[in-house]
Amino acid sequence: FGGVFAHELSALSDPARHTSRRDEPFYLLSVQVKDRSRLEHALQAFVAPEVVEYAWRDGGRREKTSKGVTIRKAPRHLLVHLKRFEFDLETLTQRKINSRFEFPHELDLAPYTTKPLDDDRRACERLDPGAAAALMYDLGGVVVHAGTAHSGHYYSFVREPDGAWFEFNDAYVAPFDADAEL
Repeated sequence: FGGVFAHELSALSDPARHTSRRDEPFYLLSVQVKDRSRLEHALQAFVAPEVVEYAWRDGGRREKTSKGVTIRKAPRHLLVHLKRFEFDLETLTQRKINSRFEFPHELDLAPYTTKPLDDDRRACERLDPGAAAALMYDLGGVVVHAGTAHSGHYYSFVREPDGAWFEFNDAYVAPFDADAEL
């Protein structure tokens, strides 16, 4: 059901000597929506490496190190959580980010995955020619929160296997034109 993240550290001064990778299973991909307008932009920011100071040995000096995360193994079903709530340090209150955020009906996860070495890539393609297709996702549903950071209501839009969309809002269930509305 889930996938696997690859957390990677690499010393900028000597990546051949100081590199580390740790795998972590995941079931949900949480992305920031603040200052981003599309899912693709949020995913690019999620996998973008950052430069940090890191000590490679106990008591050793801190070195500039690239720190990043990519998707090593894609899940069969991708669940994306949009981080629409944040804590405002100036007002010391929780607030909701209500900006428009767009997402595609089809998503290619390949740009956000761990890039294998060329030899590994050729070996993977020989072993599993359909691996690239496994990184393509069709939108199957959307959960919407209407309200504030302190109260609100959730409703959803779900795609049937035949491609028809429906809105589910408590007892209200009706067909929905996703091409016109989503």
